[in-house]
Amino acid sequence: MKRAAIVILTLFVWTSSVLAATVRESKIISYGKDLTSEERILIFREMPLPDDVKSEDIKSIEVTNEEEWKLLKGLVPDDEIGTKAISSVYVEKLDAGEGLKVETKNLTFVTPQMMANALVTAGVRDARIYATAPREVSGTAALTGIYKAIEALTGKALSSTAKQLAARELIQTGNLGERVGKEKAAVLVERSKERIVEAKNATTKMVEEIVTDTAKEQNITLTESEKKELIEILIQVKKSNLGINELKTQLKNFEPAEEEKKEKDEPDSWFDRVIQFISSIIDRIFSFAGRFFRFKR
Repeated sequence: MKRAAIVILTLFVWTSSVLAATVRESKIISYGKDLTSEERILIFREMPLPDDVKSEDIKSIEVTNEEEWKLLKGLVPDDEIGTKAISSVYVEKLDAGEGLKVETKNLTFVTPQMMANALVTAGVRDARIYATAPREVSGTAALTGIYKAIEALTGKALSSTAKQLAARELIQTGNLGERVGKEKAAVLVERSKERIVEAKNATTKMVEEIVTDTAKEQNITLTESEKKELIEILIQVKKSNLGINELKTQLKNFEPAEEEKKEKDEPDSWFDRVIQFISSIIDRIFSFAGRFFRFKR
């Protein structure tokens, strides 16, 4: 009996150590360096982890405001980057083919779908990501923490060019979302990217036509500057040799429900056409006004 008890205890200790090692190898938390000790505790408790997992069971790193500046300088106004790093992220490796699963809290400028779109461009694959902050922030700085966490977890560096391009894409999508709606902006970028990646030998003119047609499907009237920026970004995405199957796999968790896919290309009636025309005029008015308003991180 005593020997059996020793064996059971040994197995328990061994199993616990294996589980702890597995957790450390597959999960990581990136904390904003300027969190207070109390905020850090609250952030950890918020992470999508089993109740019995302790902070010492999870590998963790820190992101500084200097690192945020390095990624975002010139892409967003300086005051949006701020002077403190408080955005934090949890990253968990998933099996190949599971795609990206993104959740956010207190990120007001970007949505999970926007974030996933950009992360595919950056080269992030098959991961569960939870991005949060102790209070409302824009969310652009969270991208820095995700990059750093992914690289620490996988031991592989992401392309600096891809990271910059993804940051540019995220910010452009967020800016557009402020004007036309976050969901519509995210869908516009995702569908345009999908069609451009799938197209063979896509020329600049072809990219422009794809963006224009996709915007029309979403009832979005792009300003010339918005269209130009989006086209430039998507041309660079095309050059990155992102595969269409890879893109669809990574974004499959953001596919709309079947009933949401049943969208009609043309309005049903004359009245609907009038409403669409009025909406396009309003969009143009707000495109001019929108430049004077920008969310402050």
